[in-house]
Amino acid sequence: MKFRSIRDIKKIKGKKFLVRVDFNVPVKNGRVTENIKIQRSLKTIKYLKDKGGRVFLISHLGRPKGKKDAKYSLEPVALELSKLLDECVYFNFAKIPSKDFDESVDDLYDGEVMLLENSRFYPGEKKNSLAWSKVLAKNFDYYINDAFATAHRAHATTVGVTKYLPSFAGFNLMDEISHLSQVRENPKKPLVVIIGGAKISTKIKMIKKYLPIAKYVLLGGGLVTNLLKADGCEVGASLIDPAGVKDAKRLLGQVNKKIVRPIDVVIGNSITGKKIGTINIEKQFPNICKKNQGIYDLGPKTVESYKKYLQNARTVIWNGPLGWIEKPAYAKATNEIARALGRSRAETYLGGGETLMVLDKLGLIDKYTFVSTGGGAMLEFLEGKQLPGLKSLIKK
Repeated sequence: MKFRSIRDIKKIKGKKFLVRVDFNVPVKNGRVTENIKIQRSLKTIKYLKDKGGRVFLISHLGRPKGKKDAKYSLEPVALELSKLLDECVYFNFAKIPSKDFDESVDDLYDGEVMLLENSRFYPGEKKNSLAWSKVLAKNFDYYINDAFATAHRAHATTVGVTKYLPSFAGFNLMDEISHLSQVRENPKKPLVVIIGGAKISTKIKMIKKYLPIAKYVLLGGGLVTNLLKADGCEVGASLIDPAGVKDAKRLLGQVNKKIVRPIDVVIGNSITGKKIGTINIEKQFPNICKKNQGIYDLGPKTVESYKKYLQNARTVIWNGPLGWIEKPAYAKATNEIARALGRSRAETYLGGGETLMVLDKLGLIDKYTFVSTGGGAMLEFLEGKQLPGLKSLIKK
Protein backbone atom coordinates (compact mmCIF):
# COMPACT_ATOMS: atom_id res chain seq x y z
CA MET A 1 0.00 0.00 0.00
CA LYS A 2 1.46 3.36 -1.03
CA PHE A 3 0.63 6.75 0.41
CA ARG A 4 0.77 10.27 -1.00
CA SER A 5 3.85 11.73 0.65
CA ILE A 6 4.92 15.27 1.39
CA ARG A 7 7.68 14.73 -1.20
CA ASP A 8 5.00 14.41 -3.91
CA ILE A 9 4.08 18.11 -3.57
CA LYS A 10 5.61 20.01 -6.49
CA LYS A 11 5.21 23.62 -5.35
CA ILE A 12 5.68 24.56 -1.70
CA LYS A 13 6.88 28.18 -1.70
CA GLY A 14 4.11 30.60 -0.77
CA LYS A 15 1.57 27.85 -0.15
CA LYS A 16 -0.34 27.52 3.11
CA PHE A 17 -0.09 24.10 4.78
CA LEU A 18 -2.40 22.83 7.51
CA VAL A 19 -0.27 20.23 9.31
CA ARG A 20 -1.89 17.84 11.78
CA VAL A 21 0.73 17.09 14.42
CA ASP A 22 0.49 15.23 17.71
CA PHE A 23 1.42 17.73 20.42
CA ASN A 24 -0.56 15.93 23.12
CA VAL A 25 2.37 16.15 25.51
CA PRO A 26 2.60 16.47 29.31
CA VAL A 27 2.46 20.08 30.52
CA LYS A 28 3.06 21.07 34.14
CA ASN A 29 3.01 24.62 35.53
CA GLY A 30 2.96 26.05 32.01
CA ARG A 31 5.95 24.05 30.78
CA VAL A 32 6.29 21.00 28.56
CA THR A 33 7.92 18.23 30.59
CA GLU A 34 8.55 15.72 27.78
CA ASN A 35 8.86 16.71 24.12
CA ILE A 36 9.53 13.55 22.08
CA LYS A 37 6.34 13.95 20.04
CA ILE A 38 7.26 17.55 19.26
CA GLN A 39 10.73 16.48 18.17
CA ARG A 40 9.23 13.88 15.83
CA SER A 41 7.40 16.67 13.97
CA LEU A 42 10.51 18.76 13.30
CA LYS A 43 11.55 17.09 10.05
CA THR A 44 8.21 17.86 8.38
CA ILE A 45 8.07 21.41 9.78
CA LYS A 46 11.63 22.25 8.69
CA TYR A 47 11.12 20.72 5.25
CA LEU A 48 8.10 22.92 4.55
CA LYS A 49 9.49 26.14 6.03
CA ASP A 50 12.91 25.76 4.38
CA LYS A 51 11.15 25.52 1.02
CA GLY A 52 9.17 28.67 1.70
CA GLY A 53 5.93 27.12 2.82
CA ARG A 54 3.66 28.80 5.34
CA VAL A 55 3.24 26.25 8.13
CA PHE A 56 0.11 26.10 10.30
CA LEU A 57 0.18 23.38 12.93
CA ILE A 58 -2.93 21.94 14.55
CA SER A 59 -3.17 19.43 17.40
CA HIS A 60 -5.26 18.42 20.38
CA LEU A 61 -4.12 18.42 24.00
CA GLY A 62 -5.92 16.48 26.70
CA ARG A 63 -9.70 16.19 26.92
CA PRO A 64 -11.29 19.64 27.20
CA LYS A 65 -14.72 18.29 26.12
CA GLY A 66 -15.37 20.56 23.18
CA LYS A 67 -14.99 23.90 24.93
CA LYS A 68 -12.20 26.34 25.69
CA ASP A 69 -10.24 25.51 28.84
CA ALA A 70 -7.04 27.38 29.70
CA LYS A 71 -5.65 24.27 31.38
CA TYR A 72 -5.42 22.62 27.96
CA SER A 73 -4.09 25.56 25.95
CA LEU A 74 -1.28 24.78 23.50
CA GLU A 75 0.52 28.05 24.23
CA PRO A 76 3.25 26.32 26.31
CA VAL A 77 3.80 23.97 23.37
CA ALA A 78 4.38 26.94 21.05
CA LEU A 79 7.11 28.13 23.42
CA GLU A 80 8.72 24.67 23.49
CA LEU A 81 8.62 24.42 19.69
CA SER A 82 10.20 27.89 19.42
CA LYS A 83 13.12 26.62 21.51
CA LEU A 84 13.54 23.49 19.38
CA LEU A 85 13.44 25.46 16.11
CA ASP A 86 15.49 28.32 17.60
CA GLU A 87 13.07 30.86 16.15
CA CYS A 88 9.69 32.37 16.88
CA VAL A 89 6.61 30.18 16.47
CA TYR A 90 3.47 32.30 16.43
CA PHE A 91 0.54 31.18 18.54
CA ASN A 92 -3.00 31.76 17.28
CA PHE A 93 -5.71 32.31 19.92
CA ALA A 94 -8.35 33.26 17.34
CA LYS A 95 -11.62 31.34 17.14
CA ILE A 96 -12.33 29.17 14.11
CA PRO A 97 -14.15 30.47 12.13
CA SER A 98 -13.72 34.22 12.68
CA LYS A 99 -12.47 37.29 10.85
CA ASP A 100 -9.50 37.46 13.26
CA PHE A 101 -8.53 33.89 12.36
CA ASP A 102 -8.72 34.56 8.61
CA GLU A 103 -6.60 37.70 8.96
CA SER A 104 -3.99 36.02 11.16
CA VAL A 105 -3.56 33.23 8.61
CA ASP A 106 -3.11 35.75 5.80
CA ASP A 107 -0.48 37.65 7.82
CA LEU A 108 1.99 34.74 8.00
CA TYR A 109 5.01 35.05 5.68
CA ASP A 110 6.81 32.38 3.66
CA GLY A 111 8.93 30.13 5.89
CA GLU A 112 7.13 31.07 9.09
CA VAL A 113 5.36 28.75 11.53
CA MET A 114 2.13 29.22 13.48
CA LEU A 115 0.53 26.89 16.01
CA LEU A 116 -3.28 26.98 16.24
CA GLU A 117 -5.15 26.57 19.52
CA ASN A 118 -6.31 23.15 20.77
CA SER A 119 -8.55 21.51 18.17
CA ARG A 120 -10.60 19.86 20.92
CA PHE A 121 -11.84 23.27 22.07
CA TYR A 122 -14.34 22.78 19.23
CA PRO A 123 -17.16 20.20 19.45
CA GLY A 124 -16.85 19.71 15.68
CA GLU A 125 -13.42 18.11 16.09
CA LYS A 126 -14.38 14.82 17.76
CA LYS A 127 -17.70 14.72 15.92
CA ASN A 128 -15.78 14.92 12.61
CA SER A 129 -18.13 17.74 11.62
CA LEU A 130 -17.91 18.39 7.88
CA ALA A 131 -19.21 21.92 8.43
CA TRP A 132 -16.35 22.75 10.84
CA SER A 133 -13.85 20.86 8.68
CA LYS A 134 -14.85 22.98 5.70
CA VAL A 135 -14.46 26.37 7.45
CA LEU A 136 -11.11 25.24 8.84
CA ALA A 137 -9.84 24.02 5.47
CA LYS A 138 -10.86 27.08 3.43
CA ASN A 139 -7.81 29.07 4.57
CA PHE A 140 -5.25 26.54 3.33
CA ASP A 141 -3.83 25.05 0.13
CA TYR A 142 -2.69 21.62 1.39
CA TYR A 143 -3.21 19.29 4.33
CA ILE A 144 -0.37 17.23 5.84
CA ASN A 145 -1.05 14.46 8.36
CA ASP A 146 2.03 13.89 10.51
CA ALA A 147 0.21 12.57 13.60
CA PHE A 148 0.28 8.78 13.56
CA ALA A 149 -0.87 8.63 17.19
CA THR A 150 -4.28 10.08 16.22
CA ALA A 151 -4.67 8.23 12.91
CA HIS A 152 -7.09 5.73 14.48
CA ARG A 153 -9.53 8.56 15.28
CA ALA A 154 -12.06 9.78 12.70
CA HIS A 155 -11.94 13.42 13.74
CA ALA A 156 -12.22 16.63 11.75
CA THR A 157 -8.45 17.28 11.76
CA THR A 158 -7.60 13.70 10.79
CA VAL A 159 -10.39 12.87 8.34
CA GLY A 160 -12.85 15.72 7.77
CA VAL A 161 -10.43 18.26 6.26
CA THR A 162 -9.14 15.70 3.74
CA LYS A 163 -12.44 16.06 1.88
CA TYR A 164 -11.62 19.71 1.14
CA LEU A 165 -7.84 19.80 0.70
CA PRO A 166 -5.21 17.84 -1.27
CA SER A 167 -3.84 15.58 1.48
CA PHE A 168 -0.42 14.04 2.07
CA ALA A 169 1.53 12.13 4.73
CA GLY A 170 4.35 13.83 6.64
CA PHE A 171 7.73 12.32 7.41
CA ASN A 172 6.88 11.10 10.92
CA LEU A 173 3.72 9.40 9.70
CA MET A 174 5.58 7.65 6.88
CA ASP A 175 8.31 6.56 9.29
CA GLU A 176 5.74 5.02 11.64
CA ILE A 177 4.01 3.18 8.80
CA SER A 178 7.30 1.86 7.43
CA HIS A 179 8.58 0.43 10.72
CA LEU A 180 5.29 -0.96 12.02
CA SER A 181 4.45 -2.54 8.64
CA GLN A 182 7.72 -4.42 8.83
CA VAL A 183 6.99 -5.96 12.23
CA ARG A 184 3.33 -6.53 11.36
CA GLU A 185 4.01 -8.42 8.15
CA ASN A 186 7.20 -10.30 8.85
CA PRO A 187 8.54 -10.29 12.44
CA LYS A 188 11.67 -12.32 13.06
CA LYS A 189 11.06 -15.31 15.32
CA PRO A 190 11.07 -16.15 18.18
CA LEU A 191 8.65 -13.27 18.83
CA VAL A 192 7.75 -12.11 22.33
CA VAL A 193 4.90 -9.64 22.92
CA ILE A 194 4.60 -7.53 26.09
CA ILE A 195 1.21 -5.96 26.72
CA GLY A 196 0.58 -3.54 29.60
CA GLY A 197 -1.62 -0.53 30.20
CA ALA A 198 -4.99 -0.17 31.85
CA LYS A 199 -7.67 -1.85 29.75
CA ILE A 200 -7.53 -5.40 28.45
CA SER A 201 -10.58 -4.70 26.25
CA THR A 202 -8.45 -2.40 24.06
CA LYS A 203 -5.63 -4.97 23.85
CA ILE A 204 -7.54 -8.22 23.37
CA LYS A 205 -7.47 -8.13 19.56
CA MET A 206 -3.73 -7.53 19.59
CA ILE A 207 -3.23 -10.50 21.93
CA LYS A 208 -5.40 -12.76 19.79
CA LYS A 209 -3.63 -11.73 16.59
CA TYR A 210 -0.16 -12.50 17.91
CA LEU A 211 -0.92 -15.62 19.98
CA PRO A 212 -0.56 -17.95 16.95
CA ILE A 213 2.87 -16.57 15.99
CA ALA A 214 4.35 -15.35 19.29
CA LYS A 215 6.36 -17.69 21.48
CA TYR A 216 5.21 -15.84 24.59
CA VAL A 217 2.82 -13.03 25.56
CA LEU A 218 3.86 -11.32 28.80
CA LEU A 219 1.22 -9.30 30.65
CA GLY A 220 1.46 -6.30 32.95
CA GLY A 221 -0.60 -3.39 34.25
CA GLY A 222 -4.37 -3.68 34.41
CA LEU A 223 -4.30 -6.80 32.26
CA VAL A 224 -2.86 -8.72 35.20
CA THR A 225 -5.57 -7.62 37.62
CA ASN A 226 -8.30 -8.49 35.12
CA LEU A 227 -6.76 -11.92 34.55
CA LEU A 228 -6.55 -12.59 38.29
CA LYS A 229 -10.13 -11.41 38.77
CA ALA A 230 -11.27 -13.70 35.96
CA ASP A 231 -9.49 -16.57 37.72
CA GLY A 232 -11.50 -16.00 40.91
CA CYS A 233 -9.01 -13.92 42.90
CA GLU A 234 -9.83 -11.18 45.37
CA VAL A 235 -8.05 -8.12 43.94
CA GLY A 236 -9.42 -5.45 46.29
CA ALA A 237 -9.41 -1.95 44.80
CA SER A 238 -7.20 -2.88 41.84
CA LEU A 239 -8.01 -1.39 38.45
CA ILE A 240 -10.72 -3.53 36.88
CA ASP A 241 -12.29 -3.20 33.43
CA PRO A 242 -15.63 -5.12 33.55
CA ALA A 243 -15.48 -5.88 29.83
CA GLY A 244 -11.87 -6.86 30.31
CA VAL A 245 -12.72 -9.51 32.89
CA LYS A 246 -14.94 -11.26 30.34
CA ASP A 247 -12.13 -11.08 27.77
CA ALA A 248 -9.64 -12.37 30.33
CA LYS A 249 -11.77 -15.46 31.03
CA ARG A 250 -11.36 -16.43 27.37
CA LEU A 251 -7.58 -16.20 27.73
CA LEU A 252 -7.26 -18.34 30.85
CA GLY A 253 -6.85 -21.50 28.78
CA GLN A 254 -3.69 -20.02 27.26
CA VAL A 255 -2.06 -19.18 30.61
CA ASN A 256 1.15 -21.17 31.23
CA LYS A 257 1.24 -22.11 27.53
CA LYS A 258 1.86 -18.86 25.73
CA ILE A 259 0.38 -16.25 28.06
CA VAL A 260 2.67 -16.00 31.07
CA ARG A 261 1.11 -15.46 34.51
CA PRO A 262 3.09 -13.20 36.90
CA ILE A 263 4.73 -14.92 39.86
CA ASP A 264 4.37 -12.01 42.26
CA VAL A 265 2.86 -8.52 42.38
CA VAL A 266 3.42 -5.33 44.36
CA ILE A 267 0.43 -4.11 46.33
CA GLY A 268 -0.29 -0.76 47.94
CA ASN A 269 -2.87 1.15 49.95
CA SER A 270 -5.59 2.26 47.52
CA ILE A 271 -6.37 5.36 49.57
CA THR A 272 -2.90 6.72 50.37
CA GLY A 273 -1.05 5.08 47.48
CA LYS A 274 1.65 3.96 49.91
CA LYS A 275 3.44 0.74 49.04
CA ILE A 276 2.63 -2.23 51.30
CA GLY A 277 4.79 -5.02 49.90
CA THR A 278 5.15 -7.92 47.49
CA ILE A 279 2.69 -10.81 47.30
CA ASN A 280 3.48 -14.27 45.89
CA ILE A 281 0.41 -15.11 43.82
CA GLU A 282 0.56 -18.89 44.23
CA LYS A 283 0.98 -18.73 48.00
CA GLN A 284 -1.75 -16.12 48.51
CA PHE A 285 -4.19 -17.44 45.91
CA PRO A 286 -7.05 -16.53 45.77
CA ASN A 287 -6.87 -13.78 48.43
CA ILE A 288 -4.38 -11.43 46.79
CA CYS A 289 -5.69 -8.12 48.12
CA LYS A 290 -7.82 -6.82 50.97
CA LYS A 291 -10.57 -4.24 50.49
CA ASN A 292 -8.40 -1.10 50.57
CA GLN A 293 -5.47 -2.59 48.70
CA GLY A 294 -4.60 -2.65 45.03
CA ILE A 295 -2.14 -4.35 42.68
CA TYR A 296 0.09 -1.61 41.27
CA ASP A 297 3.16 -3.31 39.80
CA LEU A 298 4.79 -6.61 38.93
CA GLY A 299 7.02 -8.12 41.60
CA PRO A 300 10.81 -8.70 41.35
CA LYS A 301 10.53 -12.47 40.69
CA THR A 302 8.16 -11.79 37.79
CA VAL A 303 10.55 -9.22 36.35
CA GLU A 304 13.43 -11.71 36.47
CA SER A 305 11.31 -14.42 34.84
CA TYR A 306 10.18 -12.02 32.10
CA LYS A 307 13.83 -11.17 31.37
CA LYS A 308 14.52 -14.88 30.81
CA TYR A 309 11.59 -15.16 28.38
CA LEU A 310 13.09 -12.21 26.46
CA GLN A 311 16.65 -13.57 26.27
CA ASN A 312 16.29 -15.63 23.10
CA ALA A 313 13.75 -13.43 21.32
CA ARG A 314 14.62 -12.05 17.90
CA THR A 315 11.70 -9.62 17.93
CA VAL A 316 9.95 -7.95 20.86
CA ILE A 317 6.79 -5.83 20.65
CA TRP A 318 5.86 -3.84 23.77
CA ASN A 319 2.83 -1.61 24.27
CA GLY A 320 1.80 -0.07 27.60
CA PRO A 321 3.46 0.29 31.04
CA LEU A 322 3.59 -2.64 33.46
CA GLY A 323 2.59 -0.72 36.58
CA TRP A 324 1.37 2.59 38.03
CA ILE A 325 4.37 4.47 36.65
CA GLU A 326 3.33 7.89 37.97
CA LYS A 327 4.40 6.59 41.38
CA PRO A 328 8.15 5.76 41.56
CA ALA A 329 7.44 2.85 43.94
CA TYR A 330 5.39 1.15 41.23
CA ALA A 331 7.53 1.95 38.18
CA LYS A 332 10.29 -0.57 38.90
CA ALA A 333 9.04 -3.38 36.65
CA THR A 334 8.55 -1.03 33.69
CA ASN A 335 11.98 0.52 34.21
CA GLU A 336 13.75 -2.84 34.58
CA ILE A 337 12.19 -4.36 31.45
CA ALA A 338 12.91 -1.15 29.53
CA ARG A 339 16.59 -1.36 30.50
CA ALA A 340 16.75 -5.06 29.64
CA LEU A 341 15.32 -4.43 26.18
CA GLY A 342 17.75 -1.55 25.70
CA ARG A 343 20.56 -4.13 26.02
CA SER A 344 18.83 -6.76 23.90
CA ARG A 345 20.06 -7.92 20.49
CA ALA A 346 16.47 -8.46 19.37
CA GLU A 347 14.57 -6.09 17.12
CA THR A 348 12.53 -4.04 19.58
CA TYR A 349 9.33 -2.12 18.79
CA LEU A 350 7.83 -0.10 21.64
CA GLY A 351 4.89 2.28 21.83
CA GLY A 352 2.30 4.12 23.88
CA GLY A 353 2.26 7.64 25.31
CA GLU A 354 3.05 6.57 28.88
CA THR A 355 5.73 4.15 27.71
CA LEU A 356 7.28 7.01 25.72
CA MET A 357 7.55 9.14 28.86
CA VAL A 358 9.31 6.33 30.74
CA LEU A 359 11.82 5.74 27.96
CA ASP A 360 12.59 9.44 27.68
CA LYS A 361 13.09 9.76 31.43
CA LEU A 362 15.48 6.80 31.39
CA GLY A 363 17.36 8.16 28.35
CA LEU A 364 16.69 4.99 26.37
CA ILE A 365 14.75 6.25 23.31
CA ASP A 366 17.67 5.56 20.96
CA LYS A 367 18.33 2.05 22.30
CA TYR A 368 15.47 0.36 20.43
CA THR A 369 14.76 -0.52 16.83
CA PHE A 370 11.74 1.78 16.80
CA VAL A 371 9.63 3.68 19.35
CA SER A 372 6.15 4.57 18.13
CA THR A 373 4.39 7.75 19.24
CA GLY A 374 1.10 5.86 19.07
CA GLY A 375 -0.59 3.78 21.74
CA GLY A 376 -4.03 2.87 20.45
CA ALA A 377 -3.00 3.65 16.88
CA MET A 378 -0.02 1.30 17.15
CA LEU A 379 -2.23 -1.49 18.48
CA GLU A 380 -4.89 -1.08 15.79
CA PHE A 381 -2.29 -0.84 13.01
CA LEU A 382 -0.58 -4.02 14.21
CA GLU A 383 -3.98 -5.72 14.44
CA GLY A 384 -4.33 -5.08 10.71
CA LYS A 385 -7.05 -2.44 10.86
CA GLN A 386 -7.30 0.29 8.25
CA LEU A 387 -6.92 3.49 10.25
CA PRO A 388 -9.34 6.31 9.29
CA GLY A 389 -6.55 8.92 9.26
CA LEU A 390 -4.54 6.87 6.75
CA LYS A 391 -7.33 5.88 4.38
CA SER A 392 -7.58 9.29 2.71
CA LEU A 393 -3.80 9.36 2.07
CA ILE A 394 -3.63 6.16 0.03
CA LYS A 395 -2.53 6.56 -3.57
CA LYS A 396 -5.31 5.59 -5.95
